[in-house]
Amino acid sequence: MTSHPAPQHHATEPAPAATPSASDTAIAARVFKMAASAPPCDWHDCDSGGRIVVNTPDLRYVVIVPAGRDETGQPRPAYIQHAILPTPGGQVAPFPRVPADTHTTAALRAAALRARDLPDPIVAAIVAKDRAAKP
Repeated sequence: MTSHPAPQHHATEPAPAATPSASDTAIAARVFKMAASAPPCDWHDCDSGGRIVVNTPDLRYVVIVPAGRDETGQPRPAYIQHAILPTPGGQVAPFPRVPADTHTTAALRAAALRARDLPDPIVAAIVAKDRAAKP
């Protein structure tokens, strides 16, 4: 019951040292641009290694699913599957099927804050699963 802001009141969320640095605006813009400009892929292609893994000094491990078609054959924009931020031990920031072009820096911050308490084994398991899925 410490901090439970209303879902629509993003501005009321506390902004302690746990939030990413001021450079996260540029990070978010770069990642979303990469997602939007990724070559299209169908659902099965993405599952068989069509995902894009980005490693940069400020975003250590980002998985982008390019635009394509979903399981039902409907058009689907690119989206960020998850990101591991370069904090001590790494942090998983999930972006569950949210179109990359509608994400904002606030969304990146919120995901990083939600992921703060995930232990390292979860990070390692997600990275291992993604790497194993590649052909």
